[in-house]
Amino acid sequence: MSKHLPIGIDLGTTFSAIAYVDKDGRPVSIENSVGEFLTPSCILFDAGEVVIGREATRASVVAPLSYAECFKRRMGSEGSQNLVNDKEVPPEVLSALILKQLKSDAERILGEITEAVITVPAFFDEQRRNATKSAATMAGLKVLGIINEPTAAAISYGYSMGITTSEDQCDKKVLVYDLGGGTFDVSIVHIRGARYRTLATDGDVRLGGKDFDERIVNFVADTFAKEHGLDPRSDPGDCAQLWLDAEGVKKSLSERKSISTVCHHNGMRTRVEVTRDVFEKLTTDLLSRTELTTELVRKQSGLEWKDLDHIIMVGGSSRMPMVTDLLLRITGKQLDRSVSPDQSIAHGAAIYAELLSGSSNSDNRLLVTDVNSHTLGVIGIQRETGEKLVSPIIPKNTPIPCSVTKVFQTATDGQKDVVVRVVEGESTNPRHCIQIGECVVNDLGSNLPKGTVVELTFGYGKDGTIDITARLPDVRRSVQAQIKRKLQSDPARFDYWVSVLTGKQIDSRSSCNNSEPSDGDLPPLSTIDALDEMYTNIGLLACKNVFSHGIDKTLVKRVESLQRELRLLGEKLGEYSSQSASGSVERVRLSSSVAKIRNRMEASGKQLEIAIIDLGIKCFEEDVEFGGVASLYDKCESLLRASKEI
Repeated sequence: MSKHLPIGIDLGTTFSAIAYVDKDGRPVSIENSVGEFLTPSCILFDAGEVVIGREATRASVVAPLSYAECFKRRMGSEGSQNLVNDKEVPPEVLSALILKQLKSDAERILGEITEAVITVPAFFDEQRRNATKSAATMAGLKVLGIINEPTAAAISYGYSMGITTSEDQCDKKVLVYDLGGGTFDVSIVHIRGARYRTLATDGDVRLGGKDFDERIVNFVADTFAKEHGLDPRSDPGDCAQLWLDAEGVKKSLSERKSISTVCHHNGMRTRVEVTRDVFEKLTTDLLSRTELTTELVRKQSGLEWKDLDHIIMVGGSSRMPMVTDLLLRITGKQLDRSVSPDQSIAHGAAIYAELLSGSSNSDNRLLVTDVNSHTLGVIGIQRETGEKLVSPIIPKNTPIPCSVTKVFQTATDGQKDVVVRVVEGESTNPRHCIQIGECVVNDLGSNLPKGTVVELTFGYGKDGTIDITARLPDVRRSVQAQIKRKLQSDPARFDYWVSVLTGKQIDSRSSCNNSEPSDGDLPPLSTIDALDEMYTNIGLLACKNVFSHGIDKTLVKRVESLQRELRLLGEKLGEYSSQSASGSVERVRLSSSVAKIRNRMEASGKQLEIAIIDLGIKCFEEDVEFGGVASLYDKCESLLRASKEI
């Protein structure tokens, strides 16, 4: 039983909110230090200070290079960083700063806060969820649970409508359309009294209000460029102002049919009128992507539109009139506006947090069943071709927790262990999926013949834990193991990152929340960056000297393969970008294709960087000799010695 009140946190891409359940059992929003319920999820590093929220947004125009926003979109992406003050900062660190501020705001009202439920987009994969937990740990919070944003909104709706506390077991099926600042989700939830069961969910982690803002930014900038021959997006400060103005224009067009904005650049100005009709034409493909996803979720749930009782709209961008028109058209139902688009997700998280904390004030009977948003599978080898393929284990939209058993066979005679590599994604090609963890099931026994049956049982818990039991029925033996996920960023480095970004010195042995290892056990960031630079240079030289004795050809081939993939993706992106769409369906297809290619290019680019560094490390560790590398080895030795002295 917790001695402190737990809180619910809606950690948003553009805005965040916090709430708690009061002594009367009601969810209550908490104001931040400036009296607002919504805190902009943005940070400014200025003169040794960390400024968060509205003031940071205002200052983004003056100091755009010291400003960070929308880092939630990068959460959990391998190698993905945000450039702030010329430093590549992990998005988990930036999210932790937001969480730390929200925690501080809550503590002004409630006293010490130690526990929280944090919401994530329903379409977040396991890496992104794990990264969110890592950020919470950095901020000094124990994560009671991670809950999907549409599910939290449904809980808030059920509470506000009295369904949860009703004695007659009201039965409702609701669709939650959640268009936030950076992500989009749709879920269909079956509410029966205090039971919440998600039937289907889908979404897009790269579609949100910011994408609608971008269309206004480009429209205004292009208009200015046509008039003056200069692009205001080329200046960081003017570009930041464009984005601020675009958000204001978007919000105004929800109330008005036309508004003018002024663009300043290089001593010149242009007044640009933006009408609601123009805005809607500029964003037709974005809205259509939400329509396709909404229709897909409805089909996946096995329901017809007539079977749904309510359509709930959450997320600030759901206020746009075109969203209302879209949902009215495709559902044929009046929209339910009984919950706040901005605060309902935090309220639902607070109700769920009270349930999980075992608070003495809790009279909660909630039973929440969510679904996995991505298929879980394992990488296996096809016997006929020897090709690596993904075998689906737990399909998308499976209620969790769950347990599934699949039958495999050993690949060789005398095989003593099985390596289980678990991936997430809808493709059978391992390269198109995300590896979320692996485990080795060993001690299978001796002298097992090739083709011995191995029954693998996968248990998928609510917290994302995956337990694996391997059973060999022929020899009556079973072995258990658990997938271990590595945190995206070491929580012990949080204080160090803050010192780097603010220029303030800290005790090199200090750590966050007494986490181990301490910062003193880790080389400083500057050393890590310098080593990576040396390893990169070594790796690039190794690729040019591939025929030299001792160079790992496998790693070289990996680098070359990724380089080819990036070239092909670049060509394909150029091909799609040059195409013109003849209709709305074609625009949606092109927009979606371009977004997917850009995502793949970003991921492949990061993988290429890592592959080159891995090659450099391999050459250095094995002291492979080839032209121009001796001085780089000496610098690596020097950096490693320096790191050990800290």
